[in-house]
Amino acid sequence: MDYLKALPVEIWRQILFNIPSHWKYGGILSHIPLCLYSDLQSGYAQGRRDQRELVGLLLICRQLLPLVEEVLYTDVCLRTVHLCNGEFERLARVKFATASRRRGEWVKIIRADVTNVDQLAALYLSSRLPNICPNLQAYHQIDHRRIATQSNGLQGDIALGLLPGWLKTITSLPLSGHQLSCMTLSPILQLCSNLEILSLLALELVRHPIPESFPTLQRLKVLTMNSPCVSALSQVKWNLPMLQTLGVELSLARDTEQLASLIQVYGSKLVALHFIDGWNTSSPRVIPPRFLDYCPMIRQLEIAIDETPPVLTIGYDSHPLERLTILLRATSWSTTLSQLSPNFSQSMFPKLRKVFLVLLLGHSYPHAHPKGHVGVAIQEAASRIFPCRRPNITEFDRNMDSSTTSSSPTTPLSIQKRQTASSRSFVGTRLALFSVTAAFIAYITMMYMPNTLHEVHNPLVPSSNPNIADVAIDVSTLREGDYIGNFELRKKIKLNYTDVTITKWRSIESGLEVVHVDYQGPIINGYFAVATEIFDDSGRPHTLEHLVFHGSKHYPYSDALQRFTSRSFSATPNAWTAQDSTVYTQSTAGQSSFLRLLPVYVDHILRPRLTTDTFVTEVHHINGEGNDAGVVYSEMQGRQNTIGDLVDLAYRRKLYPEGNGYRSETGGLMEALRTLSLEDIKKYHSTYYVPHNLRLVITGHLSTHALITQVQNAIESQVTLPPTLNADTSQTSSKENGNPLQLLDKWKRPFVETDSARIPSITKNMELYVDFPAKEENFGEVTVITVGPKPSDHLTLMALSILSEYLAGNIVAPLNKELVDLSSPYCTSISLDSTTRATFTELHVTMSDVPLKYLDRMEHILRRVLKKVAKRGIGLSRIRDIIDRDELMWRHGLEELGGEAFSSGVLEDFLYGNRDGSDLETGLQVPEYYETLRSWTNEQWVEVMNSWMIKPNVLVVRGRPSSEMSDRLEREEKARLEAQVASLGDTGLAKKAKELEEAKEANEAPMPDDLVQEIPVPSVEDIDWIKVQSASTTMGTENVQEANEASLELKNHLDQDPCQVPYILHFDHVPSQFITVTIYMSLAEVPIELKRYVTILETLFFTSVITLDDGTQIEEEDLLPRLDRDLVSWSFGQCNEFPEMLCLEMTAETTRYSTVIEWMRLLLWSSKEKISKLKSRLAIMKQSIPEDLRSPHSALGEIQSELLFTDRMTGRHLFPRRMIQWLPEMEERLKRNPKEVMVELQRLREIILQPGGLTFSILGDVMKLHKPRSTWRQNFPHLKQVEVKPIPLLNETLSELGRSPRKKAVVASLATVESSFSYHVGNGISGFANADIPAIIVATNILHGAELYFWKRIRGAGLAYGVGLSTDVQSGHVSFSAYRSPNAVKAFEEAKAVVQGLVDRVIPLDPLKLEAAKNAHAYGVAELCSTRSSMADFAFVGRVFKGRSSSFIQERLASVRKITEEEVLTAMKTYILPLFHPETSVALIACGPNQAEEIVESLRGDGFDVELRRLDDRVPWATNEQDLSAKALKVLTDAMNAGAGVIKRTQEILRF
Repeated sequence: MDYLKALPVEIWRQILFNIPSHWKYGGILSHIPLCLYSDLQSGYAQGRRDQRELVGLLLICRQLLPLVEEVLYTDVCLRTVHLCNGEFERLARVKFATASRRRGEWVKIIRADVTNVDQLAALYLSSRLPNICPNLQAYHQIDHRRIATQSNGLQGDIALGLLPGWLKTITSLPLSGHQLSCMTLSPILQLCSNLEILSLLALELVRHPIPESFPTLQRLKVLTMNSPCVSALSQVKWNLPMLQTLGVELSLARDTEQLASLIQVYGSKLVALHFIDGWNTSSPRVIPPRFLDYCPMIRQLEIAIDETPPVLTIGYDSHPLERLTILLRATSWSTTLSQLSPNFSQSMFPKLRKVFLVLLLGHSYPHAHPKGHVGVAIQEAASRIFPCRRPNITEFDRNMDSSTTSSSPTTPLSIQKRQTASSRSFVGTRLALFSVTAAFIAYITMMYMPNTLHEVHNPLVPSSNPNIADVAIDVSTLREGDYIGNFELRKKIKLNYTDVTITKWRSIESGLEVVHVDYQGPIINGYFAVATEIFDDSGRPHTLEHLVFHGSKHYPYSDALQRFTSRSFSATPNAWTAQDSTVYTQSTAGQSSFLRLLPVYVDHILRPRLTTDTFVTEVHHINGEGNDAGVVYSEMQGRQNTIGDLVDLAYRRKLYPEGNGYRSETGGLMEALRTLSLEDIKKYHSTYYVPHNLRLVITGHLSTHALITQVQNAIESQVTLPPTLNADTSQTSSKENGNPLQLLDKWKRPFVETDSARIPSITKNMELYVDFPAKEENFGEVTVITVGPKPSDHLTLMALSILSEYLAGNIVAPLNKELVDLSSPYCTSISLDSTTRATFTELHVTMSDVPLKYLDRMEHILRRVLKKVAKRGIGLSRIRDIIDRDELMWRHGLEELGGEAFSSGVLEDFLYGNRDGSDLETGLQVPEYYETLRSWTNEQWVEVMNSWMIKPNVLVVRGRPSSEMSDRLEREEKARLEAQVASLGDTGLAKKAKELEEAKEANEAPMPDDLVQEIPVPSVEDIDWIKVQSASTTMGTENVQEANEASLELKNHLDQDPCQVPYILHFDHVPSQFITVTIYMSLAEVPIELKRYVTILETLFFTSVITLDDGTQIEEEDLLPRLDRDLVSWSFGQCNEFPEMLCLEMTAETTRYSTVIEWMRLLLWSSKEKISKLKSRLAIMKQSIPEDLRSPHSALGEIQSELLFTDRMTGRHLFPRRMIQWLPEMEERLKRNPKEVMVELQRLREIILQPGGLTFSILGDVMKLHKPRSTWRQNFPHLKQVEVKPIPLLNETLSELGRSPRKKAVVASLATVESSFSYHVGNGISGFANADIPAIIVATNILHGAELYFWKRIRGAGLAYGVGLSTDVQSGHVSFSAYRSPNAVKAFEEAKAVVQGLVDRVIPLDPLKLEAAKNAHAYGVAELCSTRSSMADFAFVGRVFKGRSSSFIQERLASVRKITEEEVLTAMKTYILPLFHPETSVALIACGPNQAEEIVESLRGDGFDVELRRLDDRVPWATNEQDLSAKALKVLTDAMNAGAGVIKRTQEILRF
């Protein structure tokens, strides 16, 4: 090693900074610098200039920093050790080697050569090692020359005395494993029972066979000194069920034959083999072919050549003999390589993935080749092993051997030689060997490793080719405890009920967790979760979520993440903040895009660029008018005083004490956001956004090996453990703690290991009143809360879920029958759900629209009903039907979503589950839980009801409407703003306006285009679309028309069931276990006076009386259970995409196809509504209207339908304020003449069931259907053949203003709203085949896409939480919307400025943004068609309703890709710009009372004719009886309170 010490600093600088990145944590060459640097410690302390500079280079070298820390953290210097019997100089030579890291520990091996030391002294030295070397992880002592001759010299006192003490000392260390080699096994067998690594002499192994007392032995290393040892070894009866790795060191080559027989017997228990040949021979030995026959599954081969035995490490791969390490100690190693090559050909080992060739230093190498060139020898040997590719190193070898000082241009590592002749002879050859070896290793590695590991590229640009699936390890062969790099496989779950594999990985370096849910599908989803606990209402978790997206350390641009995303087929990065976590999401179409974006995204999460400018626009600022704004502030302004948020925060305040994380408002209260600082957010980030508090959950089909490799190389290498832990933990340096995972042991998991884990105690029934702003004060909300089971009690939680469905799953369920389906309902809906916490769950029962007269006693009424149900007993037949249907729905969801269905469970496991993954595994045993619940008795179900629903004490939260609160909030906000404006003054307001403009300008600074352009744009042709076969019957004939040639198989299948039907059946086939049948019914012929009956028909449809063919009638109470038993799902209502059509849709298993069709016939043609049910449904509808009246979206939709459409639009009659007009009239008619109402309902049925307006669709696995066509004729023989009418579109119902929008503006003031919402409408394009559609798609995407023009200028400036731009080809409208805006008119005006600037070319149209808009559309289509059913439905709707070809997707994507800048600007000018002018548009705005006047004036200033409507949520039918009851109850309550006060005062007087 002296020649390495003598290398000049310049050479080391070249070496260190060019070592490939995948060697950074140690590897093939790592022992060389470690051996050197361990020796340099003393020299460094003495201040030698050259050595100090060398170590300094190491410290600043990012590649080798972990290795330097490894050396510096271990203070070992055994040059002089004082022993009890004297002083020995240099008792041992100390060497380091980076051995395998197991279970999160660095393994330091100290090898002591005790040739000249007495055995007793060596043993004593061993006992002193733990004190001298406090970080010692494993110890290996061996003297090859003395052991063979003195194997009996350690009997007697030494063996019985010092040796057991030594073993006791070693075994007391906190080691992950032990390597022991000594002359007798007896003391070891007596004292050690749980070794993981054991090194033994084969001779002693024969004398002392290993008993069964080693249950965890996983690695055995056997050293054989003579040939009889192996023979004896093969005769040993191995009782080692845990043995995985066998290391054998042989002295004679012929022993390989005996070793082969040993492998033949025990090879199935081995994962790797460490084989050494030729210790005492000078000629090379070749592995016998018989031996190779026993390891055909080899994937990694390591060949090391040396003449001195180094310390070698065996790999972690878990497949039998997956990795083979061969150390050839021979002189003529070039010949040896030649002899090895036939035995390791790829034809013999087709699964061979990696080959590492390691040439360790030795003096014989210059003579290895006749020509004397090392490079030639390596190249010739390599050409035999890999004849297809050759490393070009001959020229390099020649240059290194020359005497010139110039560097060769072909040198992989630009190393300059020293110029002196003496150093050239001593250093040149060995340095050449070192360099050639490094070059060859790099070459071999590059042949089998991804380009990302050896590419030199801009650090700001993610790798363009992260796809390494071609070299991926087959994860299916790995076992728990195995490794890929630093990541240990902690849990592996192969589900037996669906094709999903879940692997959970954790880094032993940083604690970062990765979970891959692997399943087939075109979309890959990422969920990057951080556990975010907070103990105040500052909203730091929520604000940090927003700031994360605005640049990072490596990507310091606000739009960097989105710019990278825009060049992939990826969704807009998004996130949500819950009470216990913040989860960031990413979705892409394809592996390469996902892996390329992953490190960029995580860099934003762990190292965000938190700047004052982004804080101003994204979190909170005061604008030039003195109003508070900001994206987060606007969001919370629209939420804080809604009934949902008020009740949620109030109950948590009541249930949880101070210092509990569940008590806080993670979104941030407005008053807290106004005082929040950026420094507070930075401090929060440094505490919680750390690798060991982050889990990357990836669902979708990609190489797990590629994923883990990308995480380690591109993510973990960039992060380090922070110097501090949780806020409640003392500051601790990672260096002070030694191993990184020792630092993690001090980390307190949020919620799990903090005070938040304490289960709240409800010792008595409690109640809480929560007022919410509303003008209508007749109806409130009641929530009953109890503490539920532990999150890990999966069976009980599933039982509660099934009980919830049993009790309130449909209108005939017990709770709904007793509380909802009444002429005077206690509430309009009742829901039972649960919320998971760290050590318990919360069980919630929520009852909506409760009349005030019941508000104070709803929990008693609820408990009475539950007791009644429990006393009556659970209907076992009914609940088993529910279990069956619930399982079917779950399996249908698995088929549709695949592994994506498990994402929420994996995220919950991250927050609250055991780190070993055991909770996750038990939670996934869903079929077992279903089967267990099917066997439950009535007593078990009742016991669950009593334990968790009836007997526990409860917290009752009563949401109470308050008109006074509404007025008070309005007054207080107005006064606050006035005071704020007065406080700032003109100067302060001007300063605020300037700060905002400067922040906007800074945030708009784009990422340089040259960096963005280095990311390749994927081709739409690479998207793997789900294949659909489509065909349709022809009316009145047996013919079938296929959609394309790919559908011939489906046509042939349908032809096998010849049948004539007087209507058209449309079949779309995808592989599935289920079939979905839909009947579409046109509403075009429904007269206006019957439009209101549509919603009544929808409400009564599944509660009608069914008459069977034999005359038997099925009442509602029996109908719904039967549907549950036969179907997976069913629905009846207006179609989403075609609102002027009704659709009846049913999904079932394919075996129930005929049953589905029969149910459709019975429900459509053999059912009749009951008057009593109609009365109760009308009562429910009336009672639920106030809640709808409070919604700004409902108000805008109703105003839009009123202005732009006529009464021919069905939906116009179904808005709440319109229903207020006709519901009382309907009730009155039911009292006067109920038969007349029923006749009109029947008339509506007859109109919508006219054959010409019916369309029939069958989606699913049509190939499994036995009679796909004739089943219809059997059930629908009465339908006549008529001409099919065109489907009705919205443009047929437009008003005059809807056909030509102009000038009109309506501002709706709502007392329940604090922010503003806008909707602007203008004329757009009509028709599904309009040639301008591709251009308008790109134009709208480029305007409102993430980080594009509207995003930056509106959302980025804090003018609105969100904006949208859309086109509707049915109505022919284009629309702009802004929501949760501090002033929606300002958002509208800014949007107008953007569009006008682009059209006038004042604002340049960025070509990269144009490309991003096209990519966004491609991903949108891929996501829309990402499941089998959605793809089949897309094919049907396009083919039948829109007249599109089967190749429409490819054609549309191609046409969008061809759109030019000119076409986009033309589309903007023609269709979008008129939207922002009053002469060609209509404006609709909903806002709070404080904003109304200002918004009205702004719109008038823009040229609109403005109408102001002050709306509230009051309804006119609150009867005198209800009013009197409420008033009487209030008077009685006041009297009781007064009486209680008098009594209390009297008692005080008497006591006095």
